[in-house]
Amino acid sequence: MSTIDSVRARAARATWVSVCAVLLMAVTVHATSPEQKQESKGQNLPVVATVPTDEAVKVRPDTAVSFQLDTRSPEFRAFRQQFESGRFAIQVEDGSSARLFLGEQRANGKGPSQPSAGVATFDVQTGTLSTPALSLRRYTTYTVTLAVKAAYEALLHGQPLPGDDSVSFAFITGSALREPTHYALTSTGELSPRVTGKASLTVSAVDDYGNAASGAHVVATLTEDGSRLASSAVAIPAQATLPASGSLSFDITDTEAEGVQVAFQSSGAYPENAWSGSLSLRFRPGLPTQALLRDLPAQAQVGTRLTVKGTVVDVYGNTVEDGTAVSVGGQSVTTEAGAFSATQLLPTLVSDYTVEVRSSLTVLGSAVIHLLPGDPGLFRDLMAPSSVVVGSGFEVSGQVTDVYGNTVLDGTTVTVNGVATTTATGLFSVPVTAPTKTGSFSLVIKAGSVTWSRTVHARSGPPAAINDVTVPASVVVASAFDVCGAVADAYDNAVSDGTAVTVNGVAATTTSGAFCASVTAPTRPGAFNVSIQADAVSFTTSTQVRSGAPAAINSVTAPTSVTPGSQFNVCGAVADAYGNAVLDGTAVTVSEVATTTRTGSFCALVTAPTKSGPFNVVIQSGTASVTRSVQVMGGPVATITDFSFPASVETNTTFEACAIARDAQGYPVADGSMAYVQGGVGSTVWTSTVAGRFCGQVKAPSYTASFSLYFTAYDNATYRNVSVSKMARAVAPPPVNITVAIDPVSGSVPADGYTGATLTASVTDKYGRLVADTYLATWTTTLGSVYSNTSHTSGGKVSAMAYSSVTGTAAITVSVGSLSRTVYVTFTRPDNSGVASISGVSYSQSSYYCSGADSTYRNFGYGTYFRAMQNCNVTVTGTAYTSNGTYARNAAITVSLSVSGGLTWTSTVYTDSYGRFTLSPYVYGGYGSRSYSYYVNDYYGYRRVTDYWDWGTLSISSMTGRTVFTDHLYTVKYRR
Repeated sequence: MSTIDSVRARAARATWVSVCAVLLMAVTVHATSPEQKQESKGQNLPVVATVPTDEAVKVRPDTAVSFQLDTRSPEFRAFRQQFESGRFAIQVEDGSSARLFLGEQRANGKGPSQPSAGVATFDVQTGTLSTPALSLRRYTTYTVTLAVKAAYEALLHGQPLPGDDSVSFAFITGSALREPTHYALTSTGELSPRVTGKASLTVSAVDDYGNAASGAHVVATLTEDGSRLASSAVAIPAQATLPASGSLSFDITDTEAEGVQVAFQSSGAYPENAWSGSLSLRFRPGLPTQALLRDLPAQAQVGTRLTVKGTVVDVYGNTVEDGTAVSVGGQSVTTEAGAFSATQLLPTLVSDYTVEVRSSLTVLGSAVIHLLPGDPGLFRDLMAPSSVVVGSGFEVSGQVTDVYGNTVLDGTTVTVNGVATTTATGLFSVPVTAPTKTGSFSLVIKAGSVTWSRTVHARSGPPAAINDVTVPASVVVASAFDVCGAVADAYDNAVSDGTAVTVNGVAATTTSGAFCASVTAPTRPGAFNVSIQADAVSFTTSTQVRSGAPAAINSVTAPTSVTPGSQFNVCGAVADAYGNAVLDGTAVTVSEVATTTRTGSFCALVTAPTKSGPFNVVIQSGTASVTRSVQVMGGPVATITDFSFPASVETNTTFEACAIARDAQGYPVADGSMAYVQGGVGSTVWTSTVAGRFCGQVKAPSYTASFSLYFTAYDNATYRNVSVSKMARAVAPPPVNITVAIDPVSGSVPADGYTGATLTASVTDKYGRLVADTYLATWTTTLGSVYSNTSHTSGGKVSAMAYSSVTGTAAITVSVGSLSRTVYVTFTRPDNSGVASISGVSYSQSSYYCSGADSTYRNFGYGTYFRAMQNCNVTVTGTAYTSNGTYARNAAITVSLSVSGGLTWTSTVYTDSYGRFTLSPYVYGGYGSRSYSYYVNDYYGYRRVTDYWDWGTLSISSMTGRTVFTDHLYTVKYRR
């Protein structure tokens, strides 16, 4: 029994004891008092049972009170009339207030009554008197009294009850309806759930009558015994109010594996409603979700054993239960306190090895271990010579691997004859120096515990020194002389016989280490280096080279013209046969004037003759001589000769025009004479003569024409001048560019053999101007044909037409002189199916070729149609359209013209780029079976004529065979 139940029980018992004592006293007084018994003239009521029973406890507050009478007793018959007439009352009172219930007839107004009284009923069949359901207070003691006759009247008037005619009993009510007085704590699941699950607890309450209670406020308090995660346990809801169902469900979750004490506290509207209860839960770890690896190296050697350790936890980090099975690299182990340990043999190849911890197919954790090669175990691909030169350096190289063939780690130490190095990607290379004496020596290679050796032969070395060289102190240019010496190796050993030696490119060989070579001196004087080479060894010495005897006189300078009797310098240089300046002091004569050289050069002062004319200056040195002619200038200018200028130049071009002014004897005038050249559109520019020659810059006019050039020279002393005119011609610049325009601009025409593309070439000069009309143009094509309209440029332009009956792209080239330009025209397949309609059809017939034709429309009684003469051609024009109303461009159509009684003319024609077509079908002769008369006014006058005619039908169809146009004509066979 709960605490509240025991408290309530003690209170109820105490209350009931006091009630019973009072009742006992009243009954005792009523039964034992002689005076009362004598005064009572009534009878006792035959009550055999009551509801509730007398002294009942925990009576529902909504109970109905009833008295069960013994209907067979004599007393019942004494009171029956009272009951049936409603003259009875039932009073329910709790010591502080009372509620009165009257018989049904009295309560409804028959006889005295009280307005506030309730209705009590009497069931005559069962002898039951009862009240309706009451609304009583909780835990209250009630006294119920049934009164008739005098007691009834006393109750109606609020007077004390007499001794007879009434009966009473007492009871105590229980809790209020749905008041929580009795609680229960239950679990609907296991009490040891996993942390990934939950524990479901239910708190339920009922009232004293077993009905579901509500309204109590229940609070859940969780106490955890774990320490890894604080407040990890959660109750959902943490608190709630008891609903009408009388039960509350609480879900308890925890992310830490631990014990949880769940305590519930309940409080209601009354202190007696308080309740507490508790339950212990144990949360187990969840299923494994992660393996936490520890102490795992980042790298390890191949082929070694590795211990993999770690801890397996659930999704919340709790170590899993002991005995949880996991797989480590394929090895099955179980956990203890969440931990596991497994030893694995690592692979033998260097790689990144992944250690995986699995639970079934799920990877709980992994780590990548870089597998390192093992210790040195083998040498591979060794490269070492079997023979070397003494004292030389050579490389010993190879590869070091472990026993599994993996290249060892970078930095592994390798020694070769004690010389240490380290590997890189397993490779090593060590420089080794051979001994200085010939013979055999050992190569020993070590890496870790691995050793390799080889015997190598040391041979003599190459030349290393050139000694005892002899060279003359000086030699003449181009002369031969001997150079001798000896060759030794780096260790002072004479090189072997036959060792090659070159002396300034002259080859020789050694004998007992010695050599001699004949060398030719250079052709230039000065210090001459003698270079001796033996293998990689060289030696350089020098000798002095002297110049040779005079052989040439060069660089002679003398004026081209001088005045009579004047003095002038003649200078030059004397060289030997090789062009070298001769030695200082070498004798030279210049027109019998003696001098000597200095650094090969000379100068002499010569006097000119007193007569004008040419004067030969003779220069002599040794056997060499040279002659120079100097002009002794004549008198004033007398004529101008030796004109130099182009006969024709481009318009607007500046060019140079030159001439020579001469005296009366024909010699060039003296230098410095004033002169100028004038002509074209340039201004006059003065100049002066040099050796009689003068020049000027002239600009040709901007138009093509001949123009004059004026050459004028002045005598500075006499102011006399001579002027001569010459003619030149200004011509147009040549063509430099061709541009070609195509019509249509799309460059695309149908390949029907008669629709063409118009090509117009424009030829321009370097100024962008159209050239003159004299240039021949040539057209060529790679497809179809080109017909030239013009063969020469006209206004700088030339045109042609291109046709083709074959589809494709034609490269069409126009050439003008050395210029050419290529354009491309695409010949497309003619549109044979796009014609949907024909409009604008018109007819004409030439009276010149067809007698009787008048190109008129007539009405011969059948409507207005064109009048056409038979046995002639009629011209038909029109425009074809596509189904969407656009021009049917380059489309093929079939036209037929039939005559009644005659033949049918049929032909195919193509439209142009605007859908237009023109053709001249033949009007065949018919019978002239119809006639029509009318008046005409022709050159015969106003007269009546009769046409004998037949029907003509013009039909036009697309290439699909669909007729798109039909018309009629009056075809006239003859007129009268």
